[in-house]
Amino acid sequence: MKSSSMHWAWIAARILLAFGVSYGIAVALGALLHPHLRSDGSTGFDTTITNWFVQHRSADMTTWWKTVTWLGSSVVIVPIALGVIALLLESRQRMLALFIALAVAGAALLNALVKQTIGRERPPFRLRLQHPLGSSFPSGHTTQAAATYLALALVAFLLTRSRAVRAGVCAGALVISVLVGLSRAYLGVHWATDALAGWLLGAVWVTGLAVALAPQRNAVRER
Repeated sequence: MKSSSMHWAWIAARILLAFGVSYGIAVALGALLHPHLRSDGSTGFDTTITNWFVQHRSADMTTWWKTVTWLGSSVVIVPIALGVIALLLESRQRMLALFIALAVAGAALLNALVKQTIGRERPPFRLRLQHPLGSSFPSGHTTQAAATYLALALVAFLLTRSRAVRAGVCAGALVISVLVGLSRAYLGVHWATDALAGWLLGAVWVTGLAVALAPQRNAVRER
């Protein structure tokens, strides 16, 4: 019993380390961007991307991007995650269920903490097609999409040996994450660098979490 407790304490420490590293990287990126920000909170790169999207807006494209952006919303992500967790628990894949739960919850917490720390202004109201609350860096939708769909892809990768399925889920996770990030820039609610930070934060967190939980998963499989 004592050995088991110590093992779980070590796993918890690894998870906290992954969380701290993810937070530190995101904050460092925000700090590096700060000296290059203009009066409206953008960089030259941000302005170029945003202006291109604004110039190519249309009614049909706006409808499509508004639909895509929902894939990074908690309204969509939470039910998907809960459904997958329920299926994993039913099939006695408790470690994978824990992985999904921590990936989604941890991404949300990390995003909130980094936003609070950096406090970057969103693009001007005249550019926005939606009006979310909170600061801009990093993009919450992008962070959640990157973390959730990457975590789901990793679980699918572990549960199947089919190369076609593995390639399909990994490609799907990548495409959805990229599209969600692009949708936030198109809609004018985030700068492009907010989306880049969201992709990085979500990916680093899930990768670190997977490494942290790997020893415990191996121990469960051995038993």
